[in-house]
Amino acid sequence: MKEYHCPYCGGSFRDDNWALDHIIPRDIGGPKQFRLISCAQCNNRIGREIEQPALRTGKILDVYCQRIQEGFRISTRRKKKGLVPMHKSYGISCGKKVRFTRDLESGERHLIFLDGTPKPIPEHGMAFIPADTFEDDGPFLRLVDKIALGTMFWLWGDAIQGLKGVIDLRTRLWNKPERSKVIELNEDESHLSLTEGEASSGIVARDALDNRPHHSICIFRDAEIVFVLANLFGELESMDFMVDRDLASNLDNEGGEVVIAKTTENSVTRLSLDSYLRYKSESLGKTVSMRCDVPFGRD
Repeated sequence: MKEYHCPYCGGSFRDDNWALDHIIPRDIGGPKQFRLISCAQCNNRIGREIEQPALRTGKILDVYCQRIQEGFRISTRRKKKGLVPMHKSYGISCGKKVRFTRDLESGERHLIFLDGTPKPIPEHGMAFIPADTFEDDGPFLRLVDKIALGTMFWLWGDAIQGLKGVIDLRTRLWNKPERSKVIELNEDESHLSLTEGEASSGIVARDALDNRPHHSICIFRDAEIVFVLANLFGELESMDFMVDRDLASNLDNEGGEVVIAKTTENSVTRLSLDSYLRYKSESLGKTVSMRCDVPFGRD
């Protein structure tokens, strides 16, 4: 039997114990081709502990529903949009157990009673919402770790298997996320920025990774620090980083790597950072440049 190494736990496994892992979950439009092989145990655990809790947060559901309402057709593995639970357990309404859910197509919130019939939440009425909400940032930060780790292995394979930065990232993935290592960026903290000037095409973009409604991952270096800038739906932007000279050496060619996962076309594109910056500059009629303005030194 052939032996493989899992990118998410680092362990070895054989032909009879593998699974296809989609680096960006299919349920938010991750392309089928943007995938790698992992061990079956990690694949199941990631889906149960990381992806599903993250995809039920208001942070992701709000943007997903907004894109659907804007008319984008996002390719997912769901046969129909359906309702997604917003809490881990049930609530109480009218003396009955209910599930609080979100309609992915309309964006409306619903109550599902024990008889299974969806009911819109009334403007006036009594309902007790369960405390175990998915609104905590932990699942989202772990998803960013998972996407960063999967993307690096998709780009460079087993060559990075035993590097310090990769081992540190795995440790964060399976333990409590370190908020100092995964930074949620505000609009004024963009790493890829547009210089002043009018865009000849009339397009207005917040930054160079604003590829609505696509997902983008940019990996670049600053000395011995490797940064992974993830942008989901062109709006939810977060950054992961690792200190590792050997890992940074993978980015000596053309400034870095950019992966664009097109949610509406079910395709993935890989380009060098320099090529990407030139393309964005030409398409927007502005010069797109790099900058670092987030304080990385936090412990």
